[in-house]
Amino acid sequence: MELNTIIGYKRFRNEHNVERLVVHVVQKPEQDDVRNGHIGFIIADVWIPEKLFGRFTPDCVGKVLKASFELAGKYTRVVDVEFI
Repeated sequence: MELNTIIGYKRFRNEHNVERLVVHVVQKPEQDDVRNGHIGFIIADVWIPEKLFGRFTPDCVGKVLKASFELAGKYTRVVDVEFI
């Protein structure tokens, strides 16, 4: 399995009735994780902005997610996605 392979996603409304989309991908652990005893892969959540919701369909599961990010204060946010 390649890194950043999409293994699933969830589209839902949060407690404030705001629509959200979280994509679950497989990632390799960082060296700090390994030093702290992590074995195997990590399942990471990637939060997708509303303007990109329409790009996610059941067909994207199993594909590799290539996401472009921008710095927003002390956080990063997804600004574009591509499926490989």
